[in-house]
Amino acid sequence: MIGQVILAAVADPKSADTGHIQRWDLSTGVSLGTPLKEFYAESSTNPVALYPPNTLLHSWALSCLNTKNSSLNYHLIGKERPVHRYFGQDRLCSLCISPDSSYLVAGNEEGKVMAWEIVSGEMVVFLEGAHLQRVTKATLTSDGEYLVTSSADGTVKVWSWSALLAGEGSSMWNLDDHTDMVTDTHLGFGVDRNCRMATACRDRQVRLYDLVDAHLLACFEFPSAVLKVKMTAAETLIFAACEDGNIYIIDLAADAGEIAEQSAVSYSQRSDRTRLAGHKSAVVSIELSMDEECLISGDAEGNVLIWNISTRQIMRRLAADGHVRWIGVVHKASFEAALDQKARLIAGQPKRAMSSVQSSWTVLVPELSMAKITTTTAQQPATVVDTKELDELRAGYSQLIDHIFAKY
Repeated sequence: MIGQVILAAVADPKSADTGHIQRWDLSTGVSLGTPLKEFYAESSTNPVALYPPNTLLHSWALSCLNTKNSSLNYHLIGKERPVHRYFGQDRLCSLCISPDSSYLVAGNEEGKVMAWEIVSGEMVVFLEGAHLQRVTKATLTSDGEYLVTSSADGTVKVWSWSALLAGEGSSMWNLDDHTDMVTDTHLGFGVDRNCRMATACRDRQVRLYDLVDAHLLACFEFPSAVLKVKMTAAETLIFAACEDGNIYIIDLAADAGEIAEQSAVSYSQRSDRTRLAGHKSAVVSIELSMDEECLISGDAEGNVLIWNISTRQIMRRLAADGHVRWIGVVHKASFEAALDQKARLIAGQPKRAMSSVQSSWTVLVPELSMAKITTTTAQQPATVVDTKELDELRAGYSQLIDHIFAKY
């Protein structure tokens, strides 16, 4: 198994609007150091977003919501103080990162959607009335063509990302098939007919769409409200995490006939083979391991379970220090490099910040050591290249790609 680290955003039981990030080794379940202190939204089900690793600095980064001042904090893993801070309007409740790590997108309690350019701090998108109620999820397709937002008003909207950046604010598709709060969305790969979108809702349904023309492919019904939905990279399996503590598995290959006929498939009477039963409270977050051999799930009581997808068995149980709100997985080699790297912070100012609150942040500049090669320019911070760590990182990703192609 590829070395991986589980990250969990955990709410403090005594103060629900503050929390921290806990870390475990996926293979052994060993806790990795003291938790990283962060602030994030009390009412959010998507309080954290991971950035892709920087291939030069080998640093994993994440952004966390802060409801005290309606801001988004950008953190490097291993650093307690934020490197950047972005300010929005009202209480932010969901966020995502563009695939190229150029933009940070967030929605708030009033149904507004905002986006910032990460490097400059400039607010480049502001949608006043994107939804009627709070934005529960915002996510971009893997190629950065579409932005998908969902809301507590039961709607899902698909936007052209390039049009939004150009100042055009109308949505391409407005889906209102659900009858309750849309709790989560998951997007497949690509922009052609093979690109699918799964939506989860408190109306006990998961709906599968063709993203390009918003064509409904199938509707899956469950015994209780669906809080999270996740698909494998090959889009052969869908995992639906429910309020009753169960995680239901949809085999898209087995149900190809029903999907072709656009039939609703009920999973309330399926056998235990299609259900992962290990939680005693609502499953609020799920994530696949990088090799897709394991599923990691967290519940409202602070239990984190690692499942073997093939056998449907629990491999390991972990205990968080509070209520789990979010789970992520990162590559262990780059994670350890981020923790080992020494860094100092230098104050910087944005080009322009479209906010009533003064926006400020700091820029990372690595401290140099004799063992590392350094390149410096007048305008850019020093860039550190460690060839051994880079080779290990490339080898890990190559192993992951080989595994996926061999499996699917």
